[in-house]
Order: sequence, then C-alpha cells, then structure tokens
Amino acid sequence: MNTAQLLHSMRNLSEQDYRDHQHRGNTSPVVRLDASYVAQRKRKKTIQNSIQQAINSNQFSLYFQPKVRLDNGLVETAEVLMRWQHASLGWVSPVEFISLSELDGQIEKIGSWLIENSVLQLIELKNKYSKNLKLAINVSPRQLQNNRIVDELTYLLNKTGLAPECLELEITEGCIIDDLKKASEVLWKLKGLGVSIAIDDFGSGYSSFSYLSKLPVDVLKLDKIL
Repeated sequence: MNTAQLLHSMRNLSEQDYRDHQHRGNTSPVVRLDASYVAQRKRKKTIQNSIQQAINSNQFSLYFQPKVRLDNGLVETAEVLMRWQHASLGWVSPVEFISLSELDGQIEKIGSWLIENSVLQLIELKNKYSKNLKLAINVSPRQLQNNRIVDELTYLLNKTGLAPECLELEITEGCIIDDLKKASEVLWKLKGLGVSIAIDDFGSGYSSFSYLSKLPVDVLKLDKIL
C-alpha cells in the first residue's frame, strides 16, 4: 500500500471500522491499515452499496431446504434460504451480506424482499406440488423492533389469500433477549395473524424456559451444543 492509499484509508477510518475491529476479537486500540484491511474494507463497502440495487434488479434468489418426515418420507415443510450472485464479486455468502446489512439497517429491506418473494414462491410451489406445503422464513432482530413486518405480512396475506398457517417465522434466541418487551409485542401480533413462531438455536444464549412462557412459541429448535 502506497502513501496515498494509506492517507486515504486514515481519512476514511470511521468509528464503525473500529467497532468492527473489536467485534472480530481484537483488544488492541490500534487498527492495522495494511493491504488486507484496505481490501476487506473495499469489499464491505461494495456489498453495502450494492444491496439496494440487488433488491431492485432481483439479484437475490431463493433456495428451499426441505424438511422430510421420517415416518413417510414426505416433504411438508421447507426452509427458505437466500443467495446472492453479485455482478462483480460473484457469489456472496449470506453470512457476509446479512451481517453487514444488520449493521447499517438494510436488513429490513432484505427482510421485506424475502417475505414477499417467499410468499409468492410458496403459492407457486403449492399449486405445483402439494397444497399442504409450508414454508419457514428467517426473521432478523431488527424486524422485531417495529410493526413494519406485521403490516407487510398482513398486506401480503390479504392480497394473495395465502392461509397464514402455511408460514412459520423463525427467530433466533438472541432476537428475543436483546429486547424482550418489544420482541414479545411484535411476536404476539404476528401470532394473531395466524402464522407459526419458531425459535432457532435455543440454548446458545440465555437458555431460560421462563421467558418462553410469555411468548407465542409453536416450535423450539435446540442448538447443536445441547
């Protein structure tokens, strides 16, 4: 890295960069501005700046992971997975773009796109394969901090006529623990629409059954560490 690149990186070093530095387990107050750091920062900015365009141009795609019943081998439920083939970066891992979108708030846009397109895809799958098919959709922590997801889902169910019991919303334990009061409020409203609520990775965090009694939980998925 030459002097000009170093000065440019120093001028553009933000508080968020330092928080990311600490989040990766670095305890030192010094952020090392080497070529690797500059490349990682450039990739991060490219991904964050490309999310809206990816939504507008349908660069995201959906894949379905089937859940098979052991007693009869039938697929009754599938979990929807998001994938992104970026125009210049190629395939971007969901772990990478979801974590970055959580940081700058764009996860709500992605979440809205995911729910709408999952509902539309489910209707097609039900017409083609089985009327009993259900779909599990992951919900981010930010989506549980306001009523937007409730309004969006209400609109989609009314518009498409899809039975709400065909949808299962998956949340992680951390989503609830961060703000139990608000998350509980939103979850009860979602449950009021008729959808199922599932908690994923239970046991990876607070791991208390006491708060579960206050929530409209239908499915509990234990973390692999248990």
